[in-house]
Amino acid sequence: MGCVEPAALVRETVLVPRKAPRPPGPDDWASERIRYERERRGWSTAELARRVSLAGVQMRQQQVWQVESGEPRRRLSVGEAAAFAKVLGISLAELMTPPEKIAELDLIEIGRAFAEWRRDAGVLAARLLDIAKRVDELGEDDIYTADNLQKWSGLGGASDQVIRDLEAITENNQVVMESVKTRGSVWSVIASMWEQVMPAEVQAQAVVAVIVTSARGVLIGRRNDGTPPWTFIAGEIEPGERPEDAAVREVKEETGVEIRAGEVIGERDHPATGRHMIYMAARPTRMTGLIVGDESELAEVRWASLAEADELLPGMFGPVREYLARELATEPGS
Repeated sequence: MGCVEPAALVRETVLVPRKAPRPPGPDDWASERIRYERERRGWSTAELARRVSLAGVQMRQQQVWQVESGEPRRRLSVGEAAAFAKVLGISLAELMTPPEKIAELDLIEIGRAFAEWRRDAGVLAARLLDIAKRVDELGEDDIYTADNLQKWSGLGGASDQVIRDLEAITENNQVVMESVKTRGSVWSVIASMWEQVMPAEVQAQAVVAVIVTSARGVLIGRRNDGTPPWTFIAGEIEPGERPEDAAVREVKEETGVEIRAGEVIGERDHPATGRHMIYMAARPTRMTGLIVGDESELAEVRWASLAEADELLPGMFGPVREYLARELATEPGS
């Protein structure tokens, strides 16, 4: 046998670069969203296929599985994507949204819902206060009469039926029912709100302190009661009122200055009073003379430099002090 060179036994190997994976795109995001929405509703792939078919686009269970989990995933036509979006109650754009963006949008929506809930809760609290005040004004012998019920609440019908309706609404509320056992009726519980419950709600109402700055300095007021001697312009946020609206209202009422509310500088529970404080930046919309709008509360209002504010308002909240140092240092002539 002839001798074969070892090199001849080695087959030449050509290295072919591997194709880079395709980055995720709208089709992938739609697949993820469809699976997410289906599982969130507790639907099977067969149930989702049935609903898409009822929406006008024929779809089989296997096709839904291929869209969600196939390798490669089944691509959707425009009509199929529109049908899925319709069944899932979302827009076509939302169907094609990246999963991480979905979470971000959900958080934004939750935040908005929470803000609306707080506003609605404030309005409800104000209505309950009004009801409690009116019930508290009724005599013990009058509280159950239909005429008085209509007078303060607008409720019609016999008082016994109204009482039964209210008791039915609150029967699963253990706190209310324990109070009913003690006081004898739901109406007696409501009548006691003003004395025992509502003052705590009023006391817990947040306060906005408005940090109004201009070329003249920061706006402060001297209190009649001296506790403390000097303060930023501040007041309670009314139920259902936004902090920025309360800021505009308080400054206008107490000093005559019209402002535009800005950023929230910081929040805290005041160490002396326990009240929740919201410190809000503001600027005058136009320069006017100062007035003392509430002489029962303030003896004087004035503009103060940073040095004067440090002297007149010792122990200033740290974030407010830092804000004033930045703002007043940039004012002309400072």
